[in-house]
Order: sequence, then structure tokens, then C-alpha cells
Amino acid sequence: MSGQNPQAVDVLITADFLITMDAERRVLRPGAVVVRGDSIVAVGTPDELAAAYLPAERVDCGRAVIMPGLVNTHGHAPMALLRGLADDLRLDVWLMGYMMPVEREFVTPHFSWLGTQLAAAEMIRCGTTTFMDMYYFEDAVADAAALAGLRAVCAASASRPRTRVVMMRPCRQRAITSCAGAITRSSSPPLPRMRPTPLRLT
Repeated sequence: MSGQNPQAVDVLITADFLITMDAERRVLRPGAVVVRGDSIVAVGTPDELAAAYLPAERVDCGRAVIMPGLVNTHGHAPMALLRGLADDLRLDVWLMGYMMPVEREFVTPHFSWLGTQLAAAEMIRCGTTTFMDMYYFEDAVADAAALAGLRAVCAASASRPRTRVVMMRPCRQRAITSCAGAITRSSSPPLPRMRPTPLRLT
């Protein structure tokens, strides 16, 4: 890259540590990342990238670690609003005796949207950039995730009617239709990938 005119980029981010996760699993001390738009253009040492790129903004994170975003592989994001409700109980008591009755009364699309917004803020603060979720009204979860700038894989729960453990009114077809509608609308592209999956209850 030496001898060439510096390329214009948006941001040059530096920190004392950079975990690259490349083929060699390099950890650079110090390290830097160059970003243009929504893409990482290059990683390397601060001196290398400063010589090769002309950033509109420089961000020095100091004694921090730059690393790929974390992935939360199991979540029920809207339940952030229920945190602290009936803790320290046996799972069946907690689920059947407390969570399900509360959800039956209060969970709506807006509840799922608000809860996901809260969960998204917490995930972003902790370095999570992608999450996998299963709950109710996952179209609302997807919209909230897109607004927050997170990637999400959203699986809509579809409870079977007329069972003793039905939590919500929507049936299997309604949940699938809701997910299909969210994908079609794509009101906040790119919409997080949605995977309608029925919840199998016995």
C-alpha cells in the first residue's frame, strides 16, 4: 500500500488490542480497523492503516479490545420486561404458575417490540451484534431488532390451541402468517432473517 495515495474512508478505529479472527487468529497490539459505510475495509496496525487511508473520523478507544461482535444463540428478547418476576423457583412452577399466566394477560405485539428494544440496548452495550430469538409476535421483535441495527434470527412460537399449556391466543397458522407478512413488508430493510418454526407441545 506504500507509494499510493491514501484512500478516503469513513472511520479509523484504534485500540490497544485487536482480535482479528482471521485464518491465523492474529491478535494485534495495538490494532486498528478501517470502515467505509457498513463494511470493514481493512485491519492492521494503526501506523499501517493511517498511512494507507484518509479517514473522515478517527476514534481512539485506548485500552480496549476491538473484536468481532458476539452472537447470542438462545434468547427470548421481549422477556427483558419480565426480569425479576418470581425468581428462584422450580422451572415448572415458574413457567406454568407465573410466566404463562402473566404472558397470557399482558403480551401483545407492542410488549414484544418494547421488550426487544430494551434487550437490544443491553446486547449492544455488551458487544452482541446478532441474536437468535423465539417468542411471541416475532414480527415485532424483527422490527425492533432492525431499528436497533442488530441482526436477528427470529422463530415465532405457535402454541397449539386447546392444550393445558397454551400461553397465547395466536394459533400455528396465525404465527406463520404474521412472520410471512413481516418478511413481505420489509419496512426496515434489511429485515432480520425470520424462520417461522412451530413450537411442538406434548
